[in-house]
Amino acid sequence: MPKIEDVDAMFTGAFFPDDVAKWLEELPAWYEDEHAIYVHAGLIEKEGKFQHPRDTQPEIALLWTRTDGFFRNYRGKTVVIGHTVTELLPQELSSYTPADPSDMWVGDSIIAIDTGAGKEDGFLTAVELPSRTVYESR
Repeated sequence: MPKIEDVDAMFTGAFFPDDVAKWLEELPAWYEDEHAIYVHAGLIEKEGKFQHPRDTQPEIALLWTRTDGFFRNYRGKTVVIGHTVTELLPQELSSYTPADPSDMWVGDSIIAIDTGAGKEDGFLTAVELPSRTVYESR
């Protein structure tokens, strides 16, 4: 699996113990299993087609990309992402508690789990696949 080449460009990790920072630096930029593709932010669109993460160069783009088109137009293998707080995503496309924009966001082929855990009113969300069992800290 691909590795993140330059984690220092993203953060210094000074608040993490050295062994945790080293572990983070060695994590792949993406992961895939039989259930989904897991990336931090989303998939890159090139010439009208969303690229598989293995075809994305530089890999660091997988950590930062966030386009409205990805949420509206991507159809394919389920992609699980974070990076963008769910309340900023197109709520009319979410089939998961659409009345609560702070909750997990689920589109046709995307599951977004950034429910603002680092913010004052946020909470941590995880989803277990393939059952799609949701765990929340609130």
